[in-house]
Amino acid sequence: MFSLILIFMTGCGTIKTTNSFVEKLKSHDNEGAYTLLSYDSPHRNDKTEFGDFVDSTLITRYKFNSTSVESGIATVEGYIIDEGEKIDIAFTLVKDNGTWKILNWAPLE
Repeated sequence: MFSLILIFMTGCGTIKTTNSFVEKLKSHDNEGAYTLLSYDSPHRNDKTEFGDFVDSTLITRYKFNSTSVESGIATVEGYIIDEGEKIDIAFTLVKDNGTWKILNWAPLE
């Protein structure tokens, strides 16, 4: 029972972080989205480039329906609608100081 509760709580945290990140992308909140990136994220290398990416997104809808955690790395899968195109996507998250943060994302094939 305890492990089931732990899995549920972990899944909620990863989905919550992913939803917050995508909401910040959707509203073009560069600084807010940047703060949700893991310290190890390759997208933290150039804050200006990341800001340009955020400003260019045209996300209108999104939904995440799958989460898994293995060896401290979480994967959240779902889709986004960006510029009218549905993109199946996976976000990878890791914990930074006990908080789930976005490490990376990529379209699903």
